[in-house]
Amino acid sequence: MKIPSRLPLSGLLIVTFAQAVPCAMADVPANALLAWWDFNDATDPAMAKDRRLALVGALNDGAGYTEDMQGRSGAAGDRAATFTGTAGMNVADGDFLNIASKSDTLVFSFWQKKYSTPNSSTFWAYSRSSLDGERGAQAHVPWSDGNLYFDTGGAGSADLRLSGQPPAGEAGFDWTQWHHFVFLKSGENKEVWIDGELILSAAGQAPLATDFYRFSIGRGPDPSIDGEIDDFAVYSSPLPEADIKRLASGVAPTAILDLQDTDGDSLPDSWERLYFPTDLTKLASGQDFDNDGLPDQMELQRYTDPVNPDTDGDGLKDGVETNKGTFTSATDTGTNPLKGDTDGDGLKDGVETNKGTFTSATDTGTNPHTADTDTDNIRDGLEVLYGSNPTNKDSTPILTNVPTLLAYWNFNDSADPEKAVDSRIGAVGVLNPAAVYTEDATGFSGKAGDRAMSFTGGASMNIPTADFLNVGSNVDALTFSFWQKKNGIPSSSAFWAYSPSSGGDQRGFQAHVPYGDGTIYFDTAGCCNGDQRLQGSPGAAFDWQQWHHFVFLKNGPEKSVWIDGSQVLTSIDPQSPLPLDFYQLLIGAGIDGEIDDFAIFGSPLTESEIQRLAAGQSPPSLSNKDDTDGDGLADAWERIYFPTDLTKLATGGDYDQDGLQDQLELTATTSPVNPDTDEDGLKDGAEITAGTNPKNPDTDGDGLKDGVETGTGTFTSATNTGTKPLAADTDLDLFPDGLEVFAGTDPTKLASAPIPAGVTTLLAWWPFNTNDASGNTVDQVASRNGVLTNDPQYTESGGGRSGQPGDLALTFGPGQYVEVPEAWFLSLAAPGDAITISLWQKLNSSVASSSFWGFSPSSGGARGIQAHIPWDNNNIYFDHAGCCNGDQRLNGDAGETDFTQWRHFAFVKNGTEKEVWVDGELQLSGSGAAPLPIDFNRLDIGGGTPAINSIDGALDDFAVYAGGLTETQIKALASGSAPNTILNSVPTSDTFAITAVVRNSNGSISLTWKSEPGAVYSVESSANLKDWSTLQSQIPAAAQGAATTVSLSTAPAAPAFLRVRK
Repeated sequence: MKIPSRLPLSGLLIVTFAQAVPCAMADVPANALLAWWDFNDATDPAMAKDRRLALVGALNDGAGYTEDMQGRSGAAGDRAATFTGTAGMNVADGDFLNIASKSDTLVFSFWQKKYSTPNSSTFWAYSRSSLDGERGAQAHVPWSDGNLYFDTGGAGSADLRLSGQPPAGEAGFDWTQWHHFVFLKSGENKEVWIDGELILSAAGQAPLATDFYRFSIGRGPDPSIDGEIDDFAVYSSPLPEADIKRLASGVAPTAILDLQDTDGDSLPDSWERLYFPTDLTKLASGQDFDNDGLPDQMELQRYTDPVNPDTDGDGLKDGVETNKGTFTSATDTGTNPLKGDTDGDGLKDGVETNKGTFTSATDTGTNPHTADTDTDNIRDGLEVLYGSNPTNKDSTPILTNVPTLLAYWNFNDSADPEKAVDSRIGAVGVLNPAAVYTEDATGFSGKAGDRAMSFTGGASMNIPTADFLNVGSNVDALTFSFWQKKNGIPSSSAFWAYSPSSGGDQRGFQAHVPYGDGTIYFDTAGCCNGDQRLQGSPGAAFDWQQWHHFVFLKNGPEKSVWIDGSQVLTSIDPQSPLPLDFYQLLIGAGIDGEIDDFAIFGSPLTESEIQRLAAGQSPPSLSNKDDTDGDGLADAWERIYFPTDLTKLATGGDYDQDGLQDQLELTATTSPVNPDTDEDGLKDGAEITAGTNPKNPDTDGDGLKDGVETGTGTFTSATNTGTKPLAADTDLDLFPDGLEVFAGTDPTKLASAPIPAGVTTLLAWWPFNTNDASGNTVDQVASRNGVLTNDPQYTESGGGRSGQPGDLALTFGPGQYVEVPEAWFLSLAAPGDAITISLWQKLNSSVASSSFWGFSPSSGGARGIQAHIPWDNNNIYFDHAGCCNGDQRLNGDAGETDFTQWRHFAFVKNGTEKEVWVDGELQLSGSGAAPLPIDFNRLDIGGGTPAINSIDGALDDFAVYAGGLTETQIKALASGSAPNTILNSVPTSDTFAITAVVRNSNGSISLTWKSEPGAVYSVESSANLKDWSTLQSQIPAAAQGAATTVSLSTAPAAPAFLRVRK
């Protein structure tokens, strides 16, 4: 192995290789070192350069270097960095940390010696999406109370913070001596090491942020550490104990890297095995495996993916993204191949063609190195979202006297309890745990479908990317409109928009509504002078515990506050201009109450418009009034489609000939230049007439586009299904129409169903016995292809679970899995709410992994059905319909199970019951399970999202059944029976089945089903096969037990699904 050398042109630390010999002490992948500041080169006292990527750390406010031989080793040539007062080192480009986010592993190693222990942070990695001061990753080493604190993603909960005391010893811990520290975050685990010994650890940690942008050493927002730091290194791979001890003994951060090169191709084996665990011939210096124009050895040096031609997914191959900082041509863009949006303007590098002329959202003509190409103080991505031209400074989203809606949260979609998404441009509001959606019909209107956001106990909603506010501040005008109801009146802020140029803790635009003293304070561009603050009280009799509508308006030198449509405060002193550097927004910051319909306009609203909002009108419905050509259409709307020609669209006209006049396209928010806005095969006008949604290609959500659902009542083909576009299940057989078309049954006939009622059915079976040269493994039921992704390997003959000749298995390592892209067949189990997944597994080691993962968009984390067998804590986890509530997860300790031997597993979900069987014996069971989702679209075997989480071992005979297998059937599988031999396809006499559904002449519905003597049933209804309500309960079985009939006097609203539950 040759000694690492530095290239003078780039300043990067490059490792070259001769024929390597094994190095037992080197365990860390060669590309795991992201950065290393050794602080030995004091040539430029204003900066320190990292030895890996030449990242520049600016030494600010007195930060500097020690004298020679005063680094932690005391050897000649060894220096350290000193930080006192407010000194710190700022790395402006902290994007390199996002490399670590991909594997959810980030390790900080450094030496530190303190003069004193003030409140300080040794390092602080800034992340827009992280709470508590953008605390992406931070450590107090220590805080003034002597405690160590290690935070990631924030600091407000146990899944974000690890803290504790260092080892005191007899005389207490001596911070004034050199000590080595390691702060390690890997997956769910966190650790703190001091001088090679594990001091603190915790599990259950939240994932790392993925939007790091700045990094500081020696201080964070607080003063400096008051001490010295040396050999600060950052890794993207967990460090084994032995390597941590080596670092603590004084070796250089590079010494623990595994640089073996057994095949002599000048690439370290450890890096090659990340992509090809068993084949070192795939990658080699001078070759370009993924044909992206970047040789494999350069992929190593640049941290790009050698098997993915477009590592950052921005539409440009890695080879053209030369990362030099300037655009030369389409083959030398100068962009960053690790960052899909190099300039952070909201547009992927691939669409920023630098032509200087905007063509479309996929050819913007903008400069990928300039966030604001036309220098109008609105970043390019926002201009594209709001419909203005990012290459023309005179084109702006804001027009005179036009209410321009910038963002709007109505808080009605509670599907994801961790976020709320604005309906205008998709701005995401991150909810901390104490911010929750209210129940249905408890929003300000009290109507069904209306919710609000509840804030208690310091809760808030954080919008980390809120520079859209600068669209309004560009013209010195912003209007915030919202409804609020308080439970108590703590000192709090209804909203706080942050601006670095504004004083008062970056108080760009903020309101206390009210403060604890009952006064409303409205601050802009700082606090709290007469040109920044407007304040007053609505009076002692004002009832804060009722819903009230508020407007906070800034228009040039004027400010005003409106309550329930009436102006209650107005400024006397001229107000300072709004700042132009808004970047973050908090809503509900510390209030005790609820907020609803929070809207932001980039223009001042008139009294009439404010009164309309106070009367309950939706913010998006405020009409744009500016109509210079007098055609009855707002200029702002016309310019979205024709920026320079207002004659193309007009009231009474129909530019796109879709049967919907232009003014109706405005009110319907359809496209006046696309006759089929949602591209479902029906013109917009025809959809309005038929009652389907011209903005939703599948109005009834059955998996079929509206255009193919012809409503004739007769199925002809997949393009003329004869089904009803407003009924998800035309034939009322519990299977959505689209699912029937995919399955090959007739969606217009009740008797034609993919799975007969009461019959357990084998849906898929991969025996893994065919070594298919095409890269697929084929299911034996319907010939469904499973794509071998990242090269999982077949065993030799006899390597399968039976050991018999001809029996093979499939082996998996890091990043390897089988992807079944068309896994809609899993949804066939949803109408019966019963599924069984059977498999054989043998592991080499138990790592954090998923043996299978069925993807469902409606499920949290797309976790439709998934199992860890086991996770790295020896626990088996069985999840469905999301994670990780009691009605979604069944888990338990695997005990003494030897996972390194072939074991049979069966995961059964049968109605509200869930079971896990191991080798034919029931190991785990639970009740109260939520229904299965019905929108499965992909299945991964051997791994699953996030980061694939592949198993380290082999799988065999992977089978999926619609229905819950019996104990006898599971034992048969565990004894070696093939999955296709254990089923009886004919229902037995006691099998449950709905035998008749009749709609009576009086509108009621009669249901008949085979029942069990003595059983009690309920009938439930759903419009979407997800949310169910009980129509009738406590229905006793018929006396003879043969059949039970019930008449439902209250029929559900059509369309509806019905189910019977015992």
